[in-house]
Amino acid sequence: MKIFLFFIFLLCSKSLCLADVTVNPNNYGPQRFIVVLAYPSRLTPITFSSEELLAALVTRENSLVSFFNLNSYGQLSILGQDGKPLDQDDIYGPYIYDPVQIALDYKNAFNVEISRDEAIMRGAYEQVKNLVDFNSGVRVILLTKESCGAGGLTMGLNIGTSEQPHYIKFAAVCTLSGSTGSLKENDTNYIDILHEVGHSFMGGGHAQYSSCNPSMTISQEDCTDALWEYGNPYDVMGSGWKYGQGTAMSLTKAGWLLDEPAALNRIVTVMPDTLPTDRTYKIKSISSQTPGIKALRIPRKFVGDPEWWNPNYLIIEWREPKGLDLHIAEKNLNNEADVFSGALITYTVAGESMLVHPILPASELTCTGPFQEQCPKVFHTALPFGQSYTDPNTLTKFTLGPKPTKGGELQIKIDSLGRTDFTGPQVSGLTVISNPADPCKATLRAEAIDPSGISKVIFYQDPLRGSDNYKIFAEDSTFPFEAEYDIRTMENQIMFQVFDNARQQGGIAENNFTWGPEFYASKDKAFSQCSLNIQTNSSIIIDSPSMDHPVSTANFKNYGNSYYSNQILTDRSPVKIIFTIHDENLLSTFNLTERGCQAYCPHCGGSGCVFFSTYLNSYPKEITDEITLNLTPGMHDLYFFVVDKSDGETNIFWGIKILPPLTFIRGDVNQDGRMDISDAIHILSYLFLGSKTIDCADSADVNDDGKVDISDAKYILSYMFLGTGSLNPPTSCGADPTPYDSLGCQSFKLCGE
Repeated sequence: MKIFLFFIFLLCSKSLCLADVTVNPNNYGPQRFIVVLAYPSRLTPITFSSEELLAALVTRENSLVSFFNLNSYGQLSILGQDGKPLDQDDIYGPYIYDPVQIALDYKNAFNVEISRDEAIMRGAYEQVKNLVDFNSGVRVILLTKESCGAGGLTMGLNIGTSEQPHYIKFAAVCTLSGSTGSLKENDTNYIDILHEVGHSFMGGGHAQYSSCNPSMTISQEDCTDALWEYGNPYDVMGSGWKYGQGTAMSLTKAGWLLDEPAALNRIVTVMPDTLPTDRTYKIKSISSQTPGIKALRIPRKFVGDPEWWNPNYLIIEWREPKGLDLHIAEKNLNNEADVFSGALITYTVAGESMLVHPILPASELTCTGPFQEQCPKVFHTALPFGQSYTDPNTLTKFTLGPKPTKGGELQIKIDSLGRTDFTGPQVSGLTVISNPADPCKATLRAEAIDPSGISKVIFYQDPLRGSDNYKIFAEDSTFPFEAEYDIRTMENQIMFQVFDNARQQGGIAENNFTWGPEFYASKDKAFSQCSLNIQTNSSIIIDSPSMDHPVSTANFKNYGNSYYSNQILTDRSPVKIIFTIHDENLLSTFNLTERGCQAYCPHCGGSGCVFFSTYLNSYPKEITDEITLNLTPGMHDLYFFVVDKSDGETNIFWGIKILPPLTFIRGDVNQDGRMDISDAIHILSYLFLGSKTIDCADSADVNDDGKVDISDAKYILSYMFLGTGSLNPPTSCGADPTPYDSLGCQSFKLCGE
């Protein structure tokens, strides 16, 4: 089997961010890497000494290995391909390659164009594919001088087959700078390596400032453009290396916030039954290597958020400068190091993190930094020591203690604990209570429980079968929660929501709710004696201007609720079709599809090749509608589907044969290749003497009014001798632009028909 190697995606350069593809099951825990040095043949390579490269990757205090171990809080470790510490045996190259020739060879082999970026990665892979076991999940750090992305990029390369793909994750630093190359702690090359390896784990986002409304008074969360990032704007994942401090790896994606023992012993969830007596927690710095609480998390969400948004928390943690952080802390450029002067508040949702920027009074901060245009209200990346913050979603308020001593603990006092209940009621089902006096009526009773109690139940009906457009038909706020239902006047699909009393516990958002199961009245035994529930077949008539006479279910072959017709409607496209449907049980929906496509299913929401679909808000017993189909020449097997209000289904199958468009010349009645007086005489002889026949009636309909009469002969004579009127198309061999008349054309030999 041939091996296919092709470009899958770009994760991110410092100015580009696209989709992510996961290579390993987890982006945390031990990770295997190799380093490849590769240079295009047309450029002079930059060489790194073996000592300098190993120092940057492994041995020095702020090496790649220590950087990711520290900044993932111990949840991530960089290893070599053998699962042991990264060493000289994991460094390959330097290799010389020609990306242009690689792309050309690939096109010649597979007839597929590949980008320069893919050619660069493919060239590196080809050099080491026989030296490295990529089945073990090895990732690649590629160092080269070739231009790619915007200085670097992260991409996936499929080295498997199209049926069984196998991806390699490449973290590529391309535009290595400097005459000899440098990998010092705060050097651009080194920052770029950290940046791209970060993408290899964390996905495609960048850490950067966002444009916010200056009138905000609460938090960054209210910004028009939310600040979705790994933690803070000084992160190594930022769009500029000068912000690189790197302790802001994605907590969730690095495995730190997962509900596992290794994660839970580092973070405490603030709940009413776990609050200390003095309501004060003590947390260590996020980068501390000693055991202890490293962060607090407060459950929060907006009611109605989909379940896939969970877990949804407000995280509180603080940091001491470590590694690259020192460069920011020492320079303290325009207060850009405020991350080290307080606690970071992060809103995490759906595996992403958004940093909350508290807004402090101008009197408390100098009006400088990236938000200086928004004075007098000033954003601050961290909540300063001694300051308070209130979460606008839960109303939880907390206050930070004073700045801790080096290696100490930060006190966080929970001044008031707001809402912590974001779990909806547990719905056990829906009970249907029959009405002995009227078998078409019943009482619907919703059954659910919640620790905070049930506040109300809302019942909905679906007025449009197959749609999501529900409308309320009943609401009950007292136990038992019930609604009266009459199958004769309401659609038989029912949905309901059950709300709890969570807001009464102090939250300001709406109460939690849970959807109950769908309910179809026609299928419930409570309505078994209701005559409306007897399923019947609809009476359907199909007609068309192109048909000699209409056909109906009365003369179709009947097999249960399915009807098959031998009638073949033969015409040229487009074809106008008229449907007349009668059903005593009131119509719900009908549609037309072409067989061979996935049939439309009003119950399951399927789509397929739907030519025509109608949902009825009002339910007349009879309706007439029409559709014009533009069909290609050939045989088309059509499927017409009707559902009535009691779930009775009627299916009709019949065919339309579309001939190639018949062409003719209008006015050339005798088919001699021109329109002249002889054509007018031909029409008059046909009409009054019966001495002529017309093989193509459409050609004799000179004025195109849908009939052949004396006016057509006059039209020719007036056009020829008086210069009045105009020639109606087609004036050369062509199809009739007005096909819906009773004429047609049997043959027109001059046009090959």
